[in-house]
Amino acid sequence: GDGVNMAIAAGVKEFPSVCYLKYNCVSRLVDTFGPFWGAYAFGGPFLWLNRDCDRFVDESVSYLVGNITSQTIPIHTQGGVCYSIWDSATNEKILADNAAAAEEWGTDLTEELEATIAAGEEIWRADTLAEACELAGLDAEKVQAQVDEYNAYCAAGHDSLFGKDPEYLMSIEQGPFYIALVHERMEGPLGGVVTDRNFQPVLANGDVINNVYVVGLDGIMLY
Repeated sequence: GDGVNMAIAAGVKEFPSVCYLKYNCVSRLVDTFGPFWGAYAFGGPFLWLNRDCDRFVDESVSYLVGNITSQTIPIHTQGGVCYSIWDSATNEKILADNAAAAEEWGTDLTEELEATIAAGEEIWRADTLAEACELAGLDAEKVQAQVDEYNAYCAAGHDSLFGKDPEYLMSIEQGPFYIALVHERMEGPLGGVVTDRNFQPVLANGDVINNVYVVGLDGIMLY
């Protein structure tokens, strides 16, 4: 990118290596993946079930530890996939909470969601939870039992199973209901520039450029 090219032109050493990042995703069809996957795959006010329709983690764990890549660890333990369940009230909150990110990326989350549902590509919606389970190929009775237990935690304001922060406890009661297949994904950004422990760019002679800092994937040594 321009940032790397500008730094190299100024004499900064190139760092020609690969950094592997893992994160959760849902659907291959979204054109602008950033805010969409952030909204619907990274966790938060959702109920996550494994293939056996059992809840297995505090779904807001990546926000708890402040490291978004930690979102893939629980799903990795379940074979790399899980089913995320939420209702219309939660969906409205998700859209509102991610509106700024969508605007920054120049995308419409509602349009992406509707296109994904219409294609039947890893997100399903129905007026009843049982119908949504049928579309997703899940055991409706098992899912309903998990939803009932989760709703009880939401009503009490305390998740006695995994200790989920009450901020992310949102009940699943108002149709239509949504189910998404969330899975882990790996990405390998290639290249960047050499930085020191203060994130300053390092020149070929070992000196650094003062008052200049390199972060993000341009400062790939961070990862």
